[in-house]
Amino acid sequence: MTMKPIPPDSVPRGGLKIDRILEPEWLRDRGQERNLGFVPAGPFEIRGELNRVNQELVFAGRLKATVRLACGRCLEDFTIEVSGPLEARWRIVAAPTDRSGRSEEEGPWLEDLETGDLRQGGLDLAEYLLEQVILNIPMAPLCREDCRGICPVCGANRNSGLCQCGGERKESPFKDLKKLIK
Repeated sequence: MTMKPIPPDSVPRGGLKIDRILEPEWLRDRGQERNLGFVPAGPFEIRGELNRVNQELVFAGRLKATVRLACGRCLEDFTIEVSGPLEARWRIVAAPTDRSGRSEEEGPWLEDLETGDLRQGGLDLAEYLLEQVILNIPMAPLCREDCRGICPVCGANRNSGLCQCGGERKESPFKDLKKLIK
């Protein structure tokens, strides 16, 4: 299921319970558009409560997602679970104006108080969830802490056992450069 943007006026005084799931098909389509660097390995879930406080929307909840990544050392695929608390605030603002002072487009606009980004029409929690998953993926993902990586000589995965080359080069490709330095 995809999430439709939530218009600020549709958030009741007592808050709005959020219990949504983004299916892997939607995420794969979005990943092809944006080159995310990971593949969804299951649905992404967002649960929490969205409240309207004066001219702000406040979300507090949790995210849970499973993604498939390539290990930064051995290049093997593995899955990790990304989960944790979420908190965000958006301010309801007037439509931006052009240089002559006219509004560009009518309708509700939201300013993300953390990034300053403006969005028109409503709160897109699907995009927010995707952003949070991207921010929580490790920069150098490892399939395990003691991953031995690949052999720099023959390219064999060292986690599977010893490689046939022994890990030593017979002759350095930089041998001629060494002569110039001496």
